[in-house]
Amino acid sequence: MNRGIRLTTGAELARLDDPQTPRQLEQLEPVARQDFPLGERADDETWSGSRPCFPDMKPVIGEVPGVSHMWCAFGHGHQGFTLGPATGMLLAQMMTGQKTAIEMQPFRPGRWT
Repeated sequence: MNRGIRLTTGAELARLDDPQTPRQLEQLEPVARQDFPLGERADDETWSGSRPCFPDMKPVIGEVPGVSHMWCAFGHGHQGFTLGPATGMLLAQMMTGQKTAIEMQPFRPGRWT
């Protein structure tokens, strides 16, 4: 972020070897330039990456079974940035022994063992 404002758009579900299709970014950039003092592009090419997730499409959140005081929160797929604040709240509630805002059983680490 030291080089300026970074624009990002939604998720595109595609194969890893498919070519990039930056049309979402191409549509966003002119609109963003109306509201933000964007300079020249810092990068010539757009970037994309994979966002792995689990077969049940749920993240893993909770204390690692058999390892006291080791907590985890990962596997959010392409929604990590969106779900990060809620995940942080849930993890804090679990770590401090509070009642969680939602049932955490579906997200427990070790649910496949």
